[in-house]
Amino acid sequence: MLKTQPLPDGEKYLPGIIHLSPFKISGRNVCANATTGKRGCVWSCLNTSGHGGIGNFKTNKVQLARLARTRLWFDDSAEFRKQFLREVGAMIRKAERLPEFQGVAIRPNGTSDLLNLALGLIDDVNKEFPSANVVFYDYTKNPWEFSKGSWILPNYHLTFSWSGDLTNSHHAHDALCEGVNVAAMIQESESQAMAKLEALTTYRAEICGTTFGAVNFDKHDLRFLNSPDENGMGVVGLLSPKGKARKQKFPGFAGKVVNTRAIFAAHR
Repeated sequence: MLKTQPLPDGEKYLPGIIHLSPFKISGRNVCANATTGKRGCVWSCLNTSGHGGIGNFKTNKVQLARLARTRLWFDDSAEFRKQFLREVGAMIRKAERLPEFQGVAIRPNGTSDLLNLALGLIDDVNKEFPSANVVFYDYTKNPWEFSKGSWILPNYHLTFSWSGDLTNSHHAHDALCEGVNVAAMIQESESQAMAKLEALTTYRAEICGTTFGAVNFDKHDLRFLNSPDENGMGVVGLLSPKGKARKQKFPGFAGKVVNTRAIFAAHR
């Protein structure tokens, strides 16, 4: 259920992630604000990256496991939560044996966008392991009210996902103004994007007429380590294309880096 990931260089958090079958693959929509078509996030979802994109989709063991996990959540959420707690407990014990341990970092919505799933699991962990340092983080396209400060739970960090359409761009702008970071994919080939990310120093991002700082989000996935800028404004995190998005010359929901600026939205 909970896939553990390699520890990023220099970081002391043991990361884990839950992958469900995205969008409507399971027959249940787990990504209510997803964008469709070959210019949308459904087509180029990370669900197809790594082992999840190998061979026949219908017989791929990774995809079958994600499908079973999704159905378990909807059909027997109590059992889903019990399994999750057992695995989190094992992660905590493992992490405590690491040198200079700082905590466990879990992403509940690796390939989904379900607030009720995340809040339920986080509440369970906070009650079961009150003294453990477990941080939760997610990307979301849900246009929730970002003006609620620490959000709903103090150990839950959210990054808004920019998709480029007019409504989403305004939500991204509002999130940044409230100190919430926004993730955006670079609208170039994977090699070009990665080269520019490596050289990233003074890029700026423009969304709905306001300019924000831009940083490299490809260095690690622990988004709660990315602080707002010195003025309390959120920053735009740039990502290189992954999965099917690597095959798109110009991913539809991505932005474009030009010289020392990153232009993400023409909508004003």
